[in-house]
Amino acid sequence: MLKRGTIRDDGKIFWSYDHGREYWVSPERFKFNQDRNGKWAKENRIVNLENAKKWNRENREKYNLNKSRSAKKNPHVCKNIQLKNKFGITLEQYNEMLESQGGVCAICKQSCGTGKSLAVDHCHKTKKIRGLLCQHCNTGFGQFRENREYLISAIAYHDKFCC
Repeated sequence: MLKRGTIRDDGKIFWSYDHGREYWVSPERFKFNQDRNGKWAKENRIVNLENAKKWNRENREKYNLNKSRSAKKNPHVCKNIQLKNKFGITLEQYNEMLESQGGVCAICKQSCGTGKSLAVDHCHKTKKIRGLLCQHCNTGFGQFRENREYLISAIAYHDKFCC
């Protein structure tokens, strides 16, 4: 695991991991990030707040769903926007998938015990949607890194040591 401040041969400096990928920055950007994170003065906070507001106004539909009046009035609008942006499907398509699965998880055949709606399971490489899973199955599948060999090995382990 890389430590913040590690310098590459090309002069870029390691800043952090972003969604599993390494994030390298120029020395100028590294200093800026250090200053911003180290000294959060009131005047900087006001400038950054204004920048954040401007960015939110420009990207309202895609990222700032909670500020949308229609989403507050109708939660289905919010869910529809989230499904469209994240998976490229509509709420109607989600409901069709849910109905075709009988309203239950595709793996354990149970409704979600956490009270949440079923998660859209998709391949992270191809982005292809596989089905709808409950919270437990979705996170469990992800913990095995969607790797078939790991899942088979887990089943063999279970059969060997469990009743």
